[in-house]
Amino acid sequence: MKISVLLVEDSKVITKLILSLLNKADSIEFEVSTAASFKEAKQLLETQQYACVLLDLTLPDSAANDTYSRLHSIIPDIPIVVTSGSSNDQLALNAMKRGAQDYLLKSDLSARLLAKAITYSIERKKLLLEAEEKEKVLRLQLEAAEAKISRQNKLLGKNKTTACSQDFDLQLSKEEAKRILLVEDSVVNQKLTTIMLEKLGLEVSVAENGEKAIQAFQEQPYHLVLMDIQMPVMDGVTATKALRESYGPEEKVVIIALSATASDEMKETFQKTGFNEVLTKPVDPEILDQTFAQYLR
Repeated sequence: MKISVLLVEDSKVITKLILSLLNKADSIEFEVSTAASFKEAKQLLETQQYACVLLDLTLPDSAANDTYSRLHSIIPDIPIVVTSGSSNDQLALNAMKRGAQDYLLKSDLSARLLAKAITYSIERKKLLLEAEEKEKVLRLQLEAAEAKISRQNKLLGKNKTTACSQDFDLQLSKEEAKRILLVEDSVVNQKLTTIMLEKLGLEVSVAENGEKAIQAFQEQPYHLVLMDIQMPVMDGVTATKALRESYGPEEKVVIIALSATASDEMKETFQKTGFNEVLTKPVDPEILDQTFAQYLR
């Protein structure tokens, strides 16, 4: 198995270290090109194809906070694993929120960790791209179905009803059900996750971003929040910090992060910012059930 990788790193010492570690990887052959600046990386990407990019955030010709976004705009379909010599969690969170597949500290690098980060990021990116295509199709189907329902309701003289829950019998009565707030910007993910939650006997409210989630809390309390990380207007990390400041610690309000990219290192980082738990999307119904059994006793 051969994987082509672009290593963007200005330090000759770190470049030599990473090349050495990748050469030691078991059962995988890495074909690595190197670039010491953003300019060099851009030139290579214009002429060659890569399966993954290892990106140092602090390059001589690019500010750390902007490096990922600049490169991602050039190669939106190629997974990027960011690396940094800094232990600044905010850099990691910023890169992950913008779509980085993983984040590695240079001080923690090993042959196994690098190989795992690269191969997993390639697979995750592939799944994300497939999911985005399916979401586009499902969104069109949902819009067509809702338009049909709207036309039928107008003919019958009824108000438009909301989609989803009537085909599913809840295990608990509405009065007994736990109130759950789902914070998710994808319409398809909203509907699919709502179906899973209602099958577990839960009463679900939906907010499309972090700002809406905070507004929802001002109207009524919730037992548990499922919070997507990457959202417009206000991301999940910012919203969770705000909710913690206003409504107390982890024991009082349970907030579970939903992330398409969540390595063990990032899960630990998310938990430090106030999340009780981190689940990887797409969410497995069985894992969701087990998680709720743990927090909603």
